Amino acid sequence: MAGSYSKMVIIGNLGADPDMQYTASGQAVTHFRVAVNERRPAADNQVQELTQWFRVTCWGEQAETVTPQLHKGSLVYVEGSLLVNDFTGSDGQQRFSLDIRARDVKVLDTRGGAGSEEPEPEADAAVMREQPAAPSASRTQPAAPSRPARQAAPPAQKDSDGESALEDIPF
Repeated sequence: MAGSYSKMVIIGNLGADPDMQYTASGQAVTHFRVAVNERRPAADNQVQELTQWFRVTCWGEQAETVTPQLHKGSLVYVEGSLLVNDFTGSDGQQRFSLDIRARDVKVLDTRGGAGSEEPEPEADAAVMREQPAAPSASRTQPAAPSRPARQAAPPAQKDSDGESALEDIPF
């Protein structure tokens, strides 16, 4: 094997609205936190709910595309590489953070969040893939996802009797 690969996939809810900034070189970067909940049986026959927090970072065009679609409480799918960082907290305790550099982000709910009756726009359900940074003349409007045009089926061929040639196929 020529190399290695790290892949982390999570589905969870944003803990706050995303924060998008630009680097000194003009590249967009967005940070947001995602809570992933898990239910486990506890020793006293009760259900214990555990929450893991992940810090997610998106770069470039991906950051500009996902930021307007995300808000506190949004349900998202995130795929990327995992980084574990340890640090000393303000209380002197050793702590760690789980960070994901996103390659794919997919919004799984509507803009209004849980309980909203607003229909889901198609762009919200599209997968936002990280693109190589390219100079952009305008950073105000993200590009709309393009879809290949659907081609019509060719007309059925007719034989000399005027019947469809496909009816003679023996299966």
